[in-house]
Amino acid sequence: MAHPKSYIEYWERPAMTPEGRRQGSVRCGAADTDYILGFGQNKIKAAQRPGETDDETDTRLLHEWQRCMIKQGYRYTGKCSEISRASPACGAP
Repeated sequence: MAHPKSYIEYWERPAMTPEGRRQGSVRCGAADTDYILGFGQNKIKAAQRPGETDDETDTRLLHEWQRCMIKQGYRYTGKCSEISRASPACGAP
């Protein structure tokens, strides 16, 4: 049985390799992994703005990561839910 795709595997671009995608993801600020997209509690705390919750910081970092991946030529091929439609991966600015 094949494993389900992880979030990062839904980011594609022409002539992309899994290693290239991982490197692109790291350049955009994510953890150095092929399977999960994570920023880690230390990164979240370091990036947190005054009055921002951990969840708000995590969402902001995710949106920054998505914009960075888009600038590198990646396209999100996963499904967009009502919640995710507000994200750059699903067409939001």
